[in-house]
Amino acid sequence: MNPWLVILVAGIGSYAMRICMTLTDRLILPPRLEACAEMVAPAAFAALAAASLTVLVVSAPGLSAATPVVLAVVAAVAGTAGTGKPYVAMLAGMPTYWLADALM
Repeated sequence: MNPWLVILVAGIGSYAMRICMTLTDRLILPPRLEACAEMVAPAAFAALAAASLTVLVVSAPGLSAATPVVLAVVAAVAGTAGTGKPYVAMLAGMPTYWLADALM
């Protein structure tokens, strides 16, 4: 496939997604869907953490390589469960990961 065609299609797709985001302000979602939409970011980060753990365990068997990710996930879950606010997963998980990664 022509690289310029790929770049053009990616640009059009990106532009289309940005237009859709401006149109969603006028869209009123049902309360149940709105509640589900609040959990999209934590679910995405959980998927990234699970994929990261899978790669770490396969590439470097043993718990030492996966320990920072496991600690970050535990901190994120504990913070979110304790406060009930999804953004606390980032505020608790990322610094825990950075600290654990630096110390190990």
